[in-house]
Amino acid sequence: MDGVAIQYWRAVRVYTTSYSPCRSAADRCYSGTASGKAVQKGVVSVVSRWYAYMAGQPIYIPGYGYATIEDIGGGFSDRYWVDLAWSDDDYQPMEGWNTVFFLVPVPANILYILPYR
Repeated sequence: MDGVAIQYWRAVRVYTTSYSPCRSAADRCYSGTASGKAVQKGVVSVVSRWYAYMAGQPIYIPGYGYATIEDIGGGFSDRYWVDLAWSDDDYQPMEGWNTVFFLVPVPANILYILPYR
């Protein structure tokens, strides 16, 4: 894992994309997230069903690094998906399949079956 030792309780193969405040496929720039944190590296967006159970969950994604689930995005109807946040100044386009590692501690309420949407 990029030479990083991590402790995780679940690993899921997901499709990753990137966004930033002014690259969010919206009609204007959005600098905030569903949790109130700023859109920047270390913040990720997931579908609303995941967010309801996993808001604030620490994760690790090879090639991106450590992050927490802080935002809600549209996703895809046919695959697991995570949108990787960047600031506008540091934006790096990333798109493709990757593994997300859900880091310990294990949350009290686990979403055992992960829906696509």
